[in-house]
Amino acid sequence: MALILKKDKFKEFLEILGKNYEIIAPVKEGDLINFRQVKDFSKIILDYQKTVKSPKEFLFPQSEELYKYKFSGKNVEIKPAEVDKKPKAIVAIHPCDARSISMMDKVFNWDYSDKLYFERRKNTLLISMSCKSPDWSCFCTSVEGKPYDAEGTDIHFADIGDNYYVESRSDKGESVIKDAKKLFTDAGKKDKEKYESLQKELMGKLPVKFNVKEVSENLDLMFDDKMWDNISVKCIHCGACAYLCPTCHCFDISDQGNYEEGKRVRTWDACMNCQFTRMAGGHNPRDAEKTRYRQRIFHKFNYYKKNFNTISCVGCGRCIAECPAGMDLVKTLQIIEKGGSHE
Repeated sequence: MALILKKDKFKEFLEILGKNYEIIAPVKEGDLINFRQVKDFSKIILDYQKTVKSPKEFLFPQSEELYKYKFSGKNVEIKPAEVDKKPKAIVAIHPCDARSISMMDKVFNWDYSDKLYFERRKNTLLISMSCKSPDWSCFCTSVEGKPYDAEGTDIHFADIGDNYYVESRSDKGESVIKDAKKLFTDAGKKDKEKYESLQKELMGKLPVKFNVKEVSENLDLMFDDKMWDNISVKCIHCGACAYLCPTCHCFDISDQGNYEEGKRVRTWDACMNCQFTRMAGGHNPRDAEKTRYRQRIFHKFNYYKKNFNTISCVGCGRCIAECPAGMDLVKTLQIIEKGGSHE
């Protein structure tokens, strides 16, 4: 059932939510907007285009301890890491970022269920909010997404003027709404019409820029295409695209310590990094720029599709907006849609 929440009641809703959840929401940091733990709800920015970083770090931290170990003669004592089990609510997450978490769920539960990830996931409530004014680099509609809706969210909000149009999407979300039921009223016919009008308006702002199905299929024939040399030449290997991407999930594992004790740590890594595939003997099967850039595109639009029946891109546009070399993923995908160079 759809509900209505007056905008001036949103803070009160957060206060009720905050009794059981740690609130994480977009806030301003200098000239940037990012997701952070919030106690002063007046600092939350609800009308934003996109945060610089996605909120994935709250489920998959940039660096985290897996376990500690200690040697005692021939014996080894291992102490697994413990996850903070306090429930968290990620508030005002845009549909693209909410959808990215559903993609991360598939990866971390593929051939092995990642205990640390799913412990956080179980204790996290996702409250999404429709986009109001998409950024110039956004292209969610081109990758089968919608700026007004998303899979995997527990409660969804949409700005329809003086009110929010609200829908609960899970049992967890329904429970939260029940706790604050005094703040909500049932949505009427006019409210629904406003929401549907918003959907059409948003879709009009984000026309489809390429056929993602053709991109995925064409890649099977383009592994050795000349286009990879031409496109990758601008890349400076900074890794910003992977660092900011809400669906990138590669990581490195290292031991930190000495001969007596230490800890094993997991840290974000990326196929764009020059040492990502470097082997112990020094050989690197992807030592050229084009092989690394090609891997990134194939992984997101071909390999992931074959493994999970969906691509690994939500069209947030962060990789385009923040690339210091001006590389444009959409332009690359448009070239692939047309069959590449075939020189």
